[in-house]
Amino acid sequence: MGKVKTSLLSREQIIELLRKHLPEWRSKYGLQRIAIFGSFARGTATQDSDVDLLVEFSRPVGLEFIDVWNEVERLLGRKVDMITVETLRRGRANPRKKHIAESIEREMIYVD
Repeated sequence: MGKVKTSLLSREQIIELLRKHLPEWRSKYGLQRIAIFGSFARGTATQDSDVDLLVEFSRPVGLEFIDVWNEVERLLGRKVDMITVETLRRGRANPRKKHIAESIEREMIYVD
């Protein structure tokens, strides 16, 4: 059974919710920064849109990445796609993925 989506949150509501929880996630997981990108950042999200996030940690993470992901999905009430800063850097260095990384960088809106 799929996740029930709540009413469509605005970009500002998403940023405010993430901003409110960031201090807790910093101490709990070492999460330093969060940025939104994609349709919510562009203001073109629909009821079926997921929330695209770029995350940066202050320390190496393992399963904590999944814990953060789950907490954010519960908080926002919808599917979240999350990538790390390291993934973005690798994408920028790959000629076949460079345009995707550049698009993400243009759209990013940092929460903090």
